[in-house]
Amino acid sequence: MKNLLSTSILVLFTCVTFNASATPLTNPKPTDLLEDLDGSGYFTPAVGILAIEVLDIFESFALPGSSFGFFFEGADVNNSANLFTIFSSTDVSNDQAVIDFTTGFVFDIEEATIESSFTGSGNIGFFLTLNALGGFNLFSDSSLNSGVDWFGAFPFIAAPENLALFFQGATPTDLLSLHVVSGLTSVPVPEPASAFLLLLGLIGFARTRKTVSA
Repeated sequence: MKNLLSTSILVLFTCVTFNASATPLTNPKPTDLLEDLDGSGYFTPAVGILAIEVLDIFESFALPGSSFGFFFEGADVNNSANLFTIFSSTDVSNDQAVIDFTTGFVFDIEEATIESSFTGSGNIGFFLTLNALGGFNLFSDSSLNSGVDWFGAFPFIAAPENLALFFQGATPTDLLSLHVVSGLTSVPVPEPASAFLLLLGLIGFARTRKTVSA
């Protein structure tokens, strides 16, 4: 039964992946959360951030749990050495972790151990490894998912400094995971119109310099 369920989810997931397009995620709890942040899927972290695992859907079916973690913007995500685990497949609901960007360690609070160590700096994105589906990876940056947006970041209405990070499945109510993380600032994506105006400005600046030089 478990194998049949896992295979069925994988088939559905593959079909949706090749037919979906990047769209903002629907707010799953509008009474508690603000709308999905209009970001690139990257965040500027504070020196230390706290993460809590709230939901891993595969645990509900007694399947191998998913792994949740982060990577630095620009890193080669095809290299597993660049993916730093916050919660492993054995972590369960309400487990907590602290990511310390000064020391480069992820601390597992329940186990009182170091979950993983890392090096790097700059903006970070998040990943979810679906261990029940053979280690299939989803990323907060939709461009790493062939343009499909599986990720949403929703500030809490009562505490907007805390973000609910969702990885979504085939429908808005099909949540693959939920993690609450504090100490993040969303990195916005330039609007197409703004980017176009900036390009025009740079072209005009270049022509002006050329005329002055002549």
